[in-house]
Amino acid sequence: MPNSTFPSHVIIEEPEHLRGNYEDSLNEKFVWTDEFKSRLQNWRSLGEQEIQCVGKYTEERGGIVSYPKDYVEFVPTSFCR
Repeated sequence: MPNSTFPSHVIIEEPEHLRGNYEDSLNEKFVWTDEFKSRLQNWRSLGEQEIQCVGKYTEERGGIVSYPKDYVEFVPTSFCR
């Protein structure tokens, strides 16, 4: 059994250049350099994310969210000097 969070039967339909089995697409259609992995990790962490909200007393809502474009990473102040 693969160590993936996605079942092996997931099929990518769009975009056309990635069409096919999900794991095959990841393994065969990208060159996994350190720079590529870093850019992908940054995009997955800070890029647009699709959301879906269902509340007990509200209707289902969805949309796209992301960090603000002027996002500045929090750096804690060290008080141990």
